[in-house]
Amino acid sequence: MPLRVLAPRYWPTWIGLILLRLFAMLPYPCLLVIGRTLGRMLRLVITRFSSTARRNMELCLPELTAEAREKLITHHFESLGIALFETAMSWWASDRRIRAISQVEGREHLDAALARGNGVLLLSAHFTTLEIGARILATFTPINIMYRPTKNECLAY
Repeated sequence: MPLRVLAPRYWPTWIGLILLRLFAMLPYPCLLVIGRTLGRMLRLVITRFSSTARRNMELCLPELTAEAREKLITHHFESLGIALFETAMSWWASDRRIRAISQVEGREHLDAALARGNGVLLLSAHFTTLEIGARILATFTPINIMYRPTKNECLAY
């Protein structure tokens, strides 16, 4: 570990990682409740993101009522909160725990392609389920993931 990641500018990152590590030990249903609550709180605190989401919904889904769009925005922010804790689980939970909270449909197609000696390229959009989805996949087959490294040196470490 490079000593520079212990610098005071990374202390908030270390505190966040420690908290996430502790939360990751909680039962999954608790994480869902905490994640939804955190997401709703962040929606209220980070008003710039809420405004952007609201405007995007107005442009993309004009047929919905304002109330229906607000409900979707609330669900989106709840998903963001949940994703934070699912990311922590992705990093620190055992394969057994990951399998216990997941269900994979269509795995037989992947297994068949691999049995034929073919490589398989899986693509995903960058949704809130990206981290946990990759971790679930990794519990039953070796995978490689391509990503853009973060600029936060401590988090990258």
